[in-house]
Amino acid sequence: MDKEEDETFDFGTPKILDANEDMEFYKTGYVNLQEQLTCAQEKMNSLMEKVIYVKSAFGPGYLKLDMEKESFDKLKSELQHVHNDYGTED
Repeated sequence: MDKEEDETFDFGTPKILDANEDMEFYKTGYVNLQEQLTCAQEKMNSLMEKVIYVKSAFGPGYLKLDMEKESFDKLKSELQHVHNDYGTED
């Protein structure tokens, strides 16, 4: 019966942050999130301005998006590719 050797992982020495560096890290992340939120809100507001209510002669009315297909596809691709890019610092 063979003995399995324990694998050891060297994660290096962790960088110790002082209070100011730690606070700056979280402040930068907060500012980035606020900018992303503002951008998303502006896109939603512009989208909502293009929605109109159409009253139907038969049945209930419906909402119609008054936008060109190319503009809609561009907006759709922008919203699908939203992600957080928090890379690691060396």
